Amino acid sequence: MRLRAAVASDRGLIRPSNEDSFFLRRGLYAVCDGMGGARAGEVASQMACLGLLALDPVSAGPEELRTAVVNTNKAIISRSFAEEHLLGMGTTLTAVLVREGSLILAHVGDSRAYLFHDGNLIQLSDDHSWVGEMVRRGELTPAQAAVHPHRSVITRALGTDGGLEPDLNELDIGEGDRILICSDGLSGFVSDVEIAELLARDEAPSAVVESLVRAALAGGGEDNVTVVVIDVVPGSDKEEAGDQVDDQVGDRILIGPSDRGDA
Repeated sequence: MRLRAAVASDRGLIRPSNEDSFFLRRGLYAVCDGMGGARAGEVASQMACLGLLALDPVSAGPEELRTAVVNTNKAIISRSFAEEHLLGMGTTLTAVLVREGSLILAHVGDSRAYLFHDGNLIQLSDDHSWVGEMVRRGELTPAQAAVHPHRSVITRALGTDGGLEPDLNELDIGEGDRILICSDGLSGFVSDVEIAELLARDEAPSAVVESLVRAALAGGGEDNVTVVVIDVVPGSDKEEAGDQVDDQVGDRILIGPSDRGDA
């Protein structure tokens, strides 16, 4: 099993800066969406991504991933109290650890992880948001939630609760699967139907992430948007680096955003 991944990030058409951050290292991928005034959200999301550097994707498992998230949450809280201009900062975090035949998901907030499998789009993460909880209780439909005035109110984020625990899930994956991680700048402005149509294209991840960002901008571009796409393809990551032509990561670690960059 070999992984090919790409990322694209854009501040959108309205926001003055990009408070999203991303992390790509072969086998470990994440998107974080920061919140807080005076660029504090940018600091929080970057801290969340940097906290993943403590993990070795080859040997880490669910408990190691959980510990990294818990420790990063505490670090964000400590810094927010130490620096007055950062008080109240927070961030979502959606991270996937991909190993031979399995995916481990750690999730806090309303950024999302999807699996595109056999032509079907499956949302792997639950939105930790006011409307997400209403949908799960049957009090709102997904269509109503998508246009609700409080759809951006999240109920769980790193930096807001010292006892926070991430959602952890593990599932089987295989060759031909495509994984998407995104901030709500995509999922809030592009329907799951359109996302599925774009993921179904027989294109490299680098082309797909650009198409997804363009769709988000066409849908209004009212928020920062960051997307990571990971393909599970035949072969081995031990093959020659020159054969990784559709993979932006290779043996590097990518941490952003690059503000209209695709790393």
